[in-house]
Amino acid sequence: MNQDILEKFLSNKCSYKECDSIAERLTSDLQALDDIDLFENITEQEIIPTLDFEKEAFLKLVLKRQIFPTYLKKILVAALILIVGTLSFYKIGMEEFSMNNASPITFTLANNSSSSKWYMLPDSSRVKLQPNAKLSYPADFLLDRKIAQEQGEITYYVLADSARPFRVVYQGVQTKALGTIFTIADYNQENLLINLLEGKVVITDQQINRDKQIMLTGREAIMLNKEDFTYTKLSDKATNASKTWASERKMARVNFPKSSISWSNEVVLFNGVPNADLFSIIERLFGVTIDVRQAQMMNGNFTGEVLQTDNLENFLTNFCQINGCEFSIHEQIILIK
Repeated sequence: MNQDILEKFLSNKCSYKECDSIAERLTSDLQALDDIDLFENITEQEIIPTLDFEKEAFLKLVLKRQIFPTYLKKILVAALILIVGTLSFYKIGMEEFSMNNASPITFTLANNSSSSKWYMLPDSSRVKLQPNAKLSYPADFLLDRKIAQEQGEITYYVLADSARPFRVVYQGVQTKALGTIFTIADYNQENLLINLLEGKVVITDQQINRDKQIMLTGREAIMLNKEDFTYTKLSDKATNASKTWASERKMARVNFPKSSISWSNEVVLFNGVPNADLFSIIERLFGVTIDVRQAQMMNGNFTGEVLQTDNLENFLTNFCQINGCEFSIHEQIILIK
């Protein structure tokens, strides 16, 4: 097989005639396909298995129209052979993941556990679902980045893409973002809480006041009335360390066994606590937001201690020395990668 043409094929730069030739060869000669070392440099830790129904749904989506010319069918088949086995997103933990049967195809993420859970979406944006949170998105999410938040509190870590704005619709309210971090949750029965942690969002009413917009920039939080689209800005009060410590101590007694977290007035000892739970506790104790870029890190656990008088930077330094990561802090946003 001509190496130059093969490289052009893999980089999507070949002509129709060249693609037709390569597709014909790959679909008829498994040895030729096996000779392509496309995945030779990928480590086992980087490979995330794709569920069979995800592959089937994607195939049905791509091949649902039967009007492709013959050469295009061959190209699609060859391309699917190369990528469908690894086309997925990270699924961290043992959360509920399902495909809706309704048409068009949608996928659902739901956290039915007592801990926060992280996911990576197909566009590499990340979401953190608090307990009992749930969302869904369409199979063509890469083309139309629209999330339907169905319940609970969810934090979105959006990958910037000006050509395809990221939108979340929850109870008739749309929040649109370009490269930002924000949380959407129920404040009470009448109001939503929208908390912008970084960047900029534009909020619109999808039902009545379609022309009215609310823009948030920087670190802002609002309580938004779902009926009349009025809102109140919430003050960002400084965290009272002693009160927060006491509150977390009480929560730990309910949510964690004594064998995993031992809490005193001055120190908390973690014994094999999942990193997702650790980060949630650290966020509340220090009033920060943690953005984890290494998906596999959320599958790990932590054994160590945190003092009430601890310096957050010292804790993160020790954590990253143990886990082989790096961190940076910018305006209460901690990036771990």
